[in-house]
Amino acid sequence: MTETLLQSGCGWQPDVYLVTVNGQRAVLKDYSRRGPLVRWVGAFLLRREHAAYRRLNGIVGVPKTFGWRGRYGLLIEFIEGEIVSKYVETNPLPPIYFERLRAVIDSMHAAGVTHGDLKRRKNLIITPDHQPYLIDFAAAWWRGGRWNFLRNWLFRQMCQVDRNALAKLKRRHAPQLLTDEERATLDNPTGLERWARRLLGR
Repeated sequence: MTETLLQSGCGWQPDVYLVTVNGQRAVLKDYSRRGPLVRWVGAFLLRREHAAYRRLNGIVGVPKTFGWRGRYGLLIEFIEGEIVSKYVETNPLPPIYFERLRAVIDSMHAAGVTHGDLKRRKNLIITPDHQPYLIDFAAAWWRGGRWNFLRNWLFRQMCQVDRNALAKLKRRHAPQLLTDEERATLDNPTGLERWARRLLGR
């Protein structure tokens, strides 16, 4: 397996490599070279990501997972494209991107998973044909059983957080595409968002 370092880990972030496995390119998120505490936290975050990717297998707009490399490394499908935060430095996001992004988010929620961190544009990819892909599911949340009322309440809140992130992306890059419903949600954050703002003093 060949490896090319894409990003050195810092803080709680893993080392990220572009690798080739059996002739196929993949991204390796690897905590094996980090300190003991970061490795332990990283393994927990990767398990959450792996579980989310498996639940979303087959959805266009979400990479596949190729499983583990050792205890601290997760292999994820490489998507040919550009991180949105970098793309928008020189290009406008086309209207079709927002339409497709909403479809990916709706499919993800129908599968019982939320992303939780779509406000970070580095977690969004745009391919050459303007297909969105979602990456980094460390903050993912999923629907509970029928009688798990608290988990399901949080799931509904997190679904709205994902939709609000899309509305914020539109407001920043294509405000003319905002619907009346999206404008209303931007003026009325979820209870979870209000609680987080109070906690962080924002």
